[in-house]
Amino acid sequence: MSERLAAYKFYLELKLDRKKLGAVSGEGFQFTSMQDQDGIIQEIFKKIGTTNKTFIEFGAGDGLQNNTLALLTLYGWKGLWLEAVEGMASMIEDRKKYYNNAHKLTSVFATLNKDNTDELLLSYECPEPDLLSIDTDWNDYYLWEALENVKPRVIIIEYNSHIPRNVDIVVPYGHNTCSWNGSSFYGASIDALIRMGKNKGYTLVGTNIGGSDAFFIRNDCLPNNPHTNSETNEIIYRSPWNVVYEHPLFDLCYQVGHKPHAWCNEEFVEYIENRKKEKAQKEELEAGIKIKNAGPAALTELKGPHV
Repeated sequence: MSERLAAYKFYLELKLDRKKLGAVSGEGFQFTSMQDQDGIIQEIFKKIGTTNKTFIEFGAGDGLQNNTLALLTLYGWKGLWLEAVEGMASMIEDRKKYYNNAHKLTSVFATLNKDNTDELLLSYECPEPDLLSIDTDWNDYYLWEALENVKPRVIIIEYNSHIPRNVDIVVPYGHNTCSWNGSSFYGASIDALIRMGKNKGYTLVGTNIGGSDAFFIRNDCLPNNPHTNSETNEIIYRSPWNVVYEHPLFDLCYQVGHKPHAWCNEEFVEYIENRKKEKAQKEELEAGIKIKNAGPAALTELKGPHV
């Protein structure tokens, strides 16, 4: 078995385990997200519904792979991309004409900081977008902290999964566009983000299997009614999923035979042709896992989009 197929087999086993645990990561899959975020986003909005189908993404990258590209091109959402790296922002502008629903996307080359973020988002005239995704590689905690008047229903934010649970720590605020040097020193621990979420009225509902993104839902949007502690009268908001903390697995392979692309070009066609044999092996592997784990919790085929 090739290294690529072995990684995919490991992912399937992890996903089945998370599904049995009732974790949102058990529903993950990839269209154009870096890892399995596309499926988790779909699962969340299947549970809580949508209002305006509007997204905002901090750190949209080069426009080929991020957390909201599928929402735009496959589901018809509208949204705002903010990218601080000029070369990346330029690539987005070059590629926009190829996107489905390109007219629904506003892309801006801008450096976000704790002083301009709230005002910039208010100028987009959507104070309660369905989704905000934050991944700027350093200042994510501070950018979320800066939001006062913009209140997304769902927030996806990068966390530092190298930091264990029960450690509340954040990197110093970075005044540069990006202070990250590629090491494991970046961002905030999951406990720091849980604290931030509690202060702002959000509940952690899960993390993705790769250990990169945490998913929060605004408390008033949670599908379950809040529970009141009879002893302290504290209102406790409950996630509809069991929360599983994921450690870093950034090199984990999520798809075999499918390279994330916003449109089908010659490179993509050639890639698919070269992977036909490997795709057949993948299908045989999945069939074997289904047989092995037959029962109510067995791995089922991924359904089409329902967001």
